[in-house]
Amino acid sequence: SEENKSVARWYATSENNRVRELNLDNQYEMNLTLRPGEKIILRWDNIGKYQSNLFFTEPPIYANGKIIYIPDLTNNSYRNGIVSENNIKSIGDDGLKPNIHVDKCYFEGDRSEYRTEIIYKVTSPYVIVGGKIGGDFYRNDTYGDVCLIEISFDGERWTPIWFAKSTGWINHFQEIDNIICPIVKEAKYEYFVKVKFIAAGTGLWRPADPGDNTQAGMDNFKIETDFQVSPFSIPELSLGKNKIKYTDQTKGGHKVKITHQWYQRENNHYPEPPTGQLEFTDVSIVNNLPVLKWEEASDPDKNDIIVDYHIQLSDRADCKWALSPNFDVDLGFNGTEWQIPEGWLNSDQTYYWRVKAKDNNGNWSRYSKIWSFRNK
Repeated sequence: SEENKSVARWYATSENNRVRELNLDNQYEMNLTLRPGEKIILRWDNIGKYQSNLFFTEPPIYANGKIIYIPDLTNNSYRNGIVSENNIKSIGDDGLKPNIHVDKCYFEGDRSEYRTEIIYKVTSPYVIVGGKIGGDFYRNDTYGDVCLIEISFDGERWTPIWFAKSTGWINHFQEIDNIICPIVKEAKYEYFVKVKFIAAGTGLWRPADPGDNTQAGMDNFKIETDFQVSPFSIPELSLGKNKIKYTDQTKGGHKVKITHQWYQRENNHYPEPPTGQLEFTDVSIVNNLPVLKWEEASDPDKNDIIVDYHIQLSDRADCKWALSPNFDVDLGFNGTEWQIPEGWLNSDQTYYWRVKAKDNNGNWSRYSKIWSFRNK
């Protein structure tokens, strides 16, 4: 039918598509293993960072979160969270500062021996859209000591993102938003970070008075990764008593800290849910497409206004599951009617829908009662 053809166009391509057997060993999972010193932050709002292949437009609904990794460099447990290291000594190894520092300097070996680096890997179940990397670094000798950070998406090709120019202790954080560049590049779910050091010892270029104790390293290190997430996938708190249950798969004794933050407004009220009888227009009136209408919601606070509505449409009488993500959306405006997209509804079938309102303080009302109509 013409209705089915219009739906098919959403999924059709002009390519020579091929069928491939599913590799059961390579399925995508949303699991995330947190290392000691690592935490994940899920939030319901966004900071304007997103990935989009649809004309580079900002998604109508999305949220941002963070994965923050701060390894403890004061003991050798930091090695549990790295990919590899070379020519590294820690304060746990020899009691010397910085906490992570060069083992062999220039004059103590050839180039292959004094190549000093430590590599981390960041993995996210959500698309990565930015972040920053940095910490407290130390560089003693102007001529020979080096502190350098590089980034890679395959662990083989590396791009330098920062190197120290001054000496002494240096606190620096480098943003990586432009390197991730999610809007104009394919979505990324992992990347590698390499921190490189060189300690010149007596100095490769023999400066006039370099001293014999030149050193390079770092005391603290932090990798902060921004990701994009659907707010509909995040558990949310509701007004009143909430029961929260946490489980994980780590065996044996371990420590986990979970923090919930929310805003509670005592002097502001939720809008009233939209009311009024369902009005289902004749399909011949508005471009042959059904239009859902409701009465404007009200707010008990006289200075508040309704700024948005969220609508759900389902083939279930309880509206537990929307017909598709296209029918579980913020409308993005305060109008009181919505035209259903073409081609999604079957003829002679009953559908159910409900709507809720949002005020200018970000408060959502309860859903309206569930209304129904039968598509012609």
